[in-house]
Amino acid sequence: MNDRIVANQSKSLSENMLAPFLVVISAALVLMGVMVGIVFAQRLDNRLDRFQQAGLSSAAVSPADRLTFTDLESDVATLQIAALIAGGVGLFIVYLGLLYIVWAGWKSTTMRRILLEAANSQLEERVEERVAELREANERLQTEVQQREKAESEVQRSRQRIASAEEGLRKEIAEVLHGKVQTSLLVAWHRLGESVALLDRKPDEAKAAFIEIRDEIDRIREREVREVSHTLHPSVIRVGLLPAVRALLESYESDFSVALSASDEVAKLDDVLDNQIAEPIRLIAYRVLQESISNVQRHAEAEKILVTLGLVEDRQLLISIKDNGKGFKPGTIKYGLGLNSIADRVAIAGGSWSIESSLDAGTTLTVQLPSEQSSNQNEDSSLIETPGPD
Repeated sequence: MNDRIVANQSKSLSENMLAPFLVVISAALVLMGVMVGIVFAQRLDNRLDRFQQAGLSSAAVSPADRLTFTDLESDVATLQIAALIAGGVGLFIVYLGLLYIVWAGWKSTTMRRILLEAANSQLEERVEERVAELREANERLQTEVQQREKAESEVQRSRQRIASAEEGLRKEIAEVLHGKVQTSLLVAWHRLGESVALLDRKPDEAKAAFIEIRDEIDRIREREVREVSHTLHPSVIRVGLLPAVRALLESYESDFSVALSASDEVAKLDDVLDNQIAEPIRLIAYRVLQESISNVQRHAEAEKILVTLGLVEDRQLLISIKDNGKGFKPGTIKYGLGLNSIADRVAIAGGSWSIESSLDAGTTLTVQLPSEQSSNQNEDSSLIETPGPD
């Protein structure tokens, strides 16, 4: 479009310059012809005047002079007529030139108007396009702002849920320490006092009681105190994911039948000497399994659980927890603290998760996690280290 406008403007400019040039050249040629005719007519008229001043007339001169005199008069008349004709033709050409100038001016004005309208239309189209682009960019920006606000709100809710879970877990640990552990220690303390009283009268019986009390205290340390410590942080996770998962499943063997299936790729990646699964990822995977199995224990009424660990593309860790419980209708699931905790942990790791179930057909939870630690996990390490369920 721009090339067309420039070409039309150049053509119009050439025509406007050519018209006056042609008119001036034509007028100059005509004026030169008229001036030449006038000059020659003047010279002939001068010669005729000399004849008359000499006292000559057409009757007094010889036939030869009369012929010359007559020819002079005829030539003068002819030149005067030719000059008039040339002047008229010149005026007519000038008139045509003026008409051409007027026509060229009208054409130029019309062309400029057309070009201006075209340029204005093109400018309006570009303005409309730019306005549409700006509107689209503004809509994208608003969408991004809304998504960011939504994400920030979700992070805030996630932190609140984690804080609530931490507080609940602290309460449970306090109850365990104040209840089971303290009760067991009080019983041992009471028996220890009785044994001390038997030392003088029945030393052998007191010695046997001391041994039993020692074994009881060792049991308290090994089971109850270690259970609380393991709940706070599973130290075995430093060794590897598979040993930690095996220990976790063993703790549920009294509730239902548990089975673990791990691929050779995962076993190779989770090597004790050179573990290539980042420890934060191992801890997230462990907490997800812990929370999921706890949900099965509380709600599913299941008899069997199968945990599968595999590896997919880009060294992504694939975790599956399948039970044979009562299940639920798709779309009726309500997100409680357990599932929200799973969602939060998986989101921090940059992974994904899904849950499938149907009535009387059990439930399958699938989680996919990267095997390497991301920068976001450093920022949200408090969420990774949050203890799981009791």
